[in-house]
Amino acid sequence: MPDTALYQDGVRASVTVIGVRERATRLHKVADAIEKRFDCFVQAEVADTGKPVSLASRLDVPRAAANFHVFADLVKMSGLESFQTETPDGTHALNYAVRKPLGVVGVITPWNLPLLLLTWKVAPALACGNAVVVKPSEETPATATLLAEAMQDAGIPSGIYNVVHGFGPGSAGEFLTQHPDVDAVTFTGESRTGAAIMKAVAPTVKPVSFELGGKNAAIVFADSNFEEAVNGFADAVFRAIKAGFLNAVSVGFSPIKYAFSEEDGRTFGVDFLQHAHDFIVHPHDDSRRRACGCEHAVPRARFESRKARFGDGRHLGRRERALRAGYRERP
Repeated sequence: MPDTALYQDGVRASVTVIGVRERATRLHKVADAIEKRFDCFVQAEVADTGKPVSLASRLDVPRAAANFHVFADLVKMSGLESFQTETPDGTHALNYAVRKPLGVVGVITPWNLPLLLLTWKVAPALACGNAVVVKPSEETPATATLLAEAMQDAGIPSGIYNVVHGFGPGSAGEFLTQHPDVDAVTFTGESRTGAAIMKAVAPTVKPVSFELGGKNAAIVFADSNFEEAVNGFADAVFRAIKAGFLNAVSVGFSPIKYAFSEEDGRTFGVDFLQHAHDFIVHPHDDSRRRACGCEHAVPRARFESRKARFGDGRHLGRRERALRAGYRERP
């Protein structure tokens, strides 16, 4: 954990010294600092996640800057609830809401969209006057550290944005959720980890914000148009590949679980895997690799963890292969 006094000072500075308009101004400066370091953020995101440069430069980094711009504007325009009530003596009372910062927010982010989801959480927390302690995925830590440099460039006081690196259970993630000076936790990741966080914060009843794992299901009925079903399902899973070779293995939120009927002898799974194979770049075709702008699609740590979990994959009808410049799961 960072020095407790440091981020407590950061909270006091955010609440008592930096008013709403000044916070908004500084968050706009954070966005400007991200845009100034645009190429550095793109390179870090690509190196960590294996995303194509075209996607990181079109989506992840621009969206990160936009998150700070948007929440900086929203906090200036957000209103407060108020209403008038009649009192027993016949007069009226004005009731109104007052919003105060929670304090220190623990922010735990996943590996698939490390910068986008990080800024989606950090920007509103800072806009509302909180300090944050960020624990990025151990597989994709670089952009969280770069964001700290952008914060310094923007004049964000020390102690307001803090980064700790490490693993989850028995390490930085678990310690962060259990720390008595952390007032709220926001987490995106596996449902099992979300359940563990709920247990950790229960004794102190800390508020939590979760976006937990799961897969969108696709159901193929026996009376469906078989070719259209195969093509549609493949397109849903590998849509991003068509645009820039970011497949469901890299992102993790495209539909991938499916149910189907083979009463008439058709093999949906085999046909789908053939479509998947056609989408994936041939491992030794450098011209096609360069054309899609992608050097690798799966972080090494995740590749190795899946390899340990599934072995050689023969019992699942699939195999995993380490490529020269990266790691990719192949049907």
